Amino acid sequence: MAQHEKDEDERQAAMWATLQKIAGKELDRSLLAAGHNYDVDLTIAGTVDGQPVGRTTHSILSVGHDSKRASSVGPPAEALVGFILSKLNTATRQKLLAELPEAFARAGNRLPPVSVELEEVSRLLLGRLRAKVQQQVKAPISCKYTLS
Repeated sequence: MAQHEKDEDERQAAMWATLQKIAGKELDRSLLAAGHNYDVDLTIAGTVDGQPVGRTTHSILSVGHDSKRASSVGPPAEALVGFILSKLNTATRQKLLAELPEAFARAGNRLPPVSVELEEVSRLLLGRLRAKVQQQVKAPISCKYTLS
């Protein structure tokens, strides 16, 4: 590849990267109508390092329909730990709150090991503390385009 072509490719890449960054900040997804197809003609013209760059495109931007997805969620960690701490007497709770951060640091920023039996009981409990929820999922956006 000749140096001129490499320089041109680099400038084009800088142009597309700039547009991508701007679009990521400027796009308000809520303004696109679900189920709508947009017929878009764009002319991109500018300079990169003082050298001209540009492209034209014809695009069909398609916005799907929002949907719901079933999933399951567990309780927030803060709520679960708080509930467990509330079941301990004051002295035990204070001792645990003082000792656990130190033990965590000593273990290389990991929780200190517990028995296999306690891990299994904990895993089963966490499985029983899951709630089924419906999550709103934004419609997919697709774009078919030609460049010139």
